[in-house]
Amino acid sequence: MKCDLRKVWIYIRSTSAVLTAVGVLALGGQFAQAQLEVTEIMYNPLDEDVWEWIEVRNTGGTDIDMAGWLAFNLGDGEITNPNPTIVSNTNSPNTIVPAGGVAVIYDGFHGGSSPGTFNDAPFRAAWGLDPSVPLMAGSFWPGLSNTEGSNFQSIGFWASLADYQADLVDDGSGNGTNEVGSFNNAQFSINYSDAAFPGPVNGSSMTWTGNGDNQVGGNWAVSQTGVNGATTSVEAQLVGTLNSTADIGNPGIVTASGAIPSALIISEIMYNAASNEPDWEWIEIYNNTGAAVDLSGYVLSDDDGGQLVTGNIASGTIAQGEAALFYDSSEITADQVADAWDPTGARGITFIGVDNLGSGLSNGGDSIGLWSNVTDYNTDDAAGTTDLAVAAVTYTDDPPFPLDNNAGSIYILDLSNVDIDGTTGQSSQNDGAEWQLSADGDFPGSFFAAEVEDPSGMIPFHPGGDIGSPGTFNVVTAVSADVDNSGLVDGADFLAIQRGDFPGVTIADWQAQYGTAGAAVASAGAVPEPTSLLLVGMALTLAGCVRRKA
Repeated sequence: MKCDLRKVWIYIRSTSAVLTAVGVLALGGQFAQAQLEVTEIMYNPLDEDVWEWIEVRNTGGTDIDMAGWLAFNLGDGEITNPNPTIVSNTNSPNTIVPAGGVAVIYDGFHGGSSPGTFNDAPFRAAWGLDPSVPLMAGSFWPGLSNTEGSNFQSIGFWASLADYQADLVDDGSGNGTNEVGSFNNAQFSINYSDAAFPGPVNGSSMTWTGNGDNQVGGNWAVSQTGVNGATTSVEAQLVGTLNSTADIGNPGIVTASGAIPSALIISEIMYNAASNEPDWEWIEIYNNTGAAVDLSGYVLSDDDGGQLVTGNIASGTIAQGEAALFYDSSEITADQVADAWDPTGARGITFIGVDNLGSGLSNGGDSIGLWSNVTDYNTDDAAGTTDLAVAAVTYTDDPPFPLDNNAGSIYILDLSNVDIDGTTGQSSQNDGAEWQLSADGDFPGSFFAAEVEDPSGMIPFHPGGDIGSPGTFNVVTAVSADVDNSGLVDGADFLAIQRGDFPGVTIADWQAQYGTAGAAVASAGAVPEPTSLLLVGMALTLAGCVRRKA
């Protein structure tokens, strides 16, 4: 069996408590300190060839030097004289997983002429990895399979060539060749091929909650931005691109639990994109006027866009009950914005170009208006108001508006809660409490923008947009978001949580469990006590010497 070896990143996290006891475990006649355990796996990143990784923590009281260690999947063909997976070199000299601490193992080789080879900087920049976290460079790493149930969804770490060779078996080909048949002599390993493990969500790692056995798939969850310390990676750039896949929004999607006001409503704003600004800023407007609205000759701008001779919207129609995304056509093309936010057309988003979308949306706050004619706009522009606009909103970057994260749009969570014209006595559209920051996979279905390449076709070293929490390990004590005990986490639970009826349950809990029966409360003592002998080694299966995609 010939291996098709792929690149991978591996992370190692710290424990919140320093565990001092060192357990000793017999493994196939070999004795190894049972100190290392897998806590997170990124096996389906946006860039499959480079940015896979595994996180491991050292729960013991002694440091472990992993220099020269090997890593293979079950079923990988034998390599007679394999290069070590983990190496020490000038740029990545630290191969020690400190006692009670963390380390990161990543694939350090990207080609002899690549500026990213054995260069820690892009990885640290992409994830904001703290300088105190040791970063281990790998020179040889098998790819991780996305195919559920695959034999290659497994990985083991061997401290020596002899230990690796002791786990080889005949591959059954009749050619006298061998393959990895077990992890009996590996220092630690894991197999995530069982269906109980989270499926391959593109761009999101899966993380062990810290509750129960880390070898059991039910104790793992998909990482979500802002939940339990997970963050979104940023672009680590060697060459430029037009936009960043760290941008998150839900254009074309609006939510409401009741009757929506009869009006044109500014429902979502991307004012601080991870991509170049103001090129990739945009505004979503929802039409609930009762009829389609032809916007030819309208003006969409902030309140200090300057005097105009004609409207800055040449053409475009929003159907009744639909939303449209307005982009700056003086900065990007219709094809480019569609490639970023609806590349296949499956979402059916209406894109309407605006010739010069004002002076750029301020990251600290701004007033946005839609005027039906240039005369009304010029009158308001001179006065610095939006009084004559047919739709308007003023946002800030201060509470109660969501805290900006330089990636996500903000959107109105429930249009039926908002008083558009001041007649219903409900919350104003300018009330920041009615707005939410987009997060991948949240209630309305926010998602990452796709990458749009520059005309030369060059791409960044890392496109950004992956979700994970390298360098930290937080034990999750789950709470159930099914607060009304209906057996399903749904909109009724959201309203109760939003009202503050259940202060121990957050909107993030609800988002993570929406559509499910809710999480079980983790039992106390599920994490090993500091004085106890540490459990065996720790498995991590990341797969596929030959990559198999789901």
